[in-house]
Amino acid sequence: MLKGSKVVVVGGAGFIGQHLINRLIKEDCKKIVILDTVAYPSKGSISNTGIVDYHWCDIVYHHPFENFYKGADYVFHLATLPMEKCNADPMAMLDTNIRGTLNVILAAEKAKVKKVVFSSASSVYGEYLEDVTEENVLNKTGPGDWYGTSKVCAEHLFRASKLKYVLLRYMNVYGPNHRRGLILLVLEKIKRGERPIINGDGSQSFDHVYVDDVVEANILAATSNVSGRAFNIGGNNEASVNTIVDILLRLTGSNLEPEYRGEPFQKRRVGRSSLAEVLLGYEPKVKLTEGLRRIVESEYSKDPK
Repeated sequence: MLKGSKVVVVGGAGFIGQHLINRLIKEDCKKIVILDTVAYPSKGSISNTGIVDYHWCDIVYHHPFENFYKGADYVFHLATLPMEKCNADPMAMLDTNIRGTLNVILAAEKAKVKKVVFSSASSVYGEYLEDVTEENVLNKTGPGDWYGTSKVCAEHLFRASKLKYVLLRYMNVYGPNHRRGLILLVLEKIKRGERPIINGDGSQSFDHVYVDDVVEANILAATSNVSGRAFNIGGNNEASVNTIVDILLRLTGSNLEPEYRGEPFQKRRVGRSSLAEVLLGYEPKVKLTEGLRRIVESEYSKDPK
C-alpha cells in the first residue's frame, strides 16, 4: 500500500500528473515529490497540502535531481516530450524521452526504490487496424514516428535495468485540464462559434480512456506484485472522430456542422486492457459520454461565453 510512503512523480505538473498527485494525497502518502520543468500548477489544480514538494528539475541532467529520490518507495515516471515536439525535433526527443528516462532509471536504482511505474503510450504499436495486444510492438514498419520510437526505446531501458517496474501503454487519455488534442480543439471552435475541423471523413476510431481510470491503473501497478510487464490501459470506449464531435456538439447545445479537410493521421488504434484486468485488477469505470460531459462542464465553467 502507498500509505506512509515517499513517492516521486516525475512530470507531476502535467495533465495526468496533477490528477495522480491529488489521488496520492488521498492515499495518505508521507511525502510526494514533484519533479518537473513546468511551472507549479495554478491554485486549485493540486490540493494544497504540506506533504507535496515541488522542485524544478530537467531529467536530461542526471546529477541535479538524484538526491530527491533518497528514501523514495515508488517512482511514477510521466515526463515526456509530446509527439508533435518529438517529430519536429528528434534530438530533443532523444535527450528527454530516452536519455532522460535512463537518468530516472539510474537514480531510482541508486535509491533502491521498490518499483517504478512508467507511462508509455499506444504509439509503440504503430499502424494496426485490428485490436492490439501487448505482444504487437514493432510491426514491419515500426511505430512510424519519433515519439512512438522513443517510447519503445524507453521500455527497453527498463528491461535492461535492475528495477522492479511496470510499463503502462495508454490509449487516448482525455479529461479536464488536458490542453491538447481533438477534444480541446473542438471545444475551442464551438466556443468561438466556428465549425469544428475533422481530418478525413471522421471514421477513424480510437479507444478513449478517462484520466481517473489512468490514475487508478498507476496506483494498481505500483501496489501490485506484478513486475517486468507491459499493459494496455484503455477505457473500453472505442469511438470515431465523428462520434466524439457529435457528442461534444450535443453536450454544448451547438448547431454547428463539422468541416472536413485533408487526410487522417491514423485510421484506428485500439488496444484492449484484458491483461491489465486479469493481472492488475484494472477496470475502467468512466464511459465516454460521461467523461466528455465532465470536460464540457469544466471548460465552460472557466469561460461562460
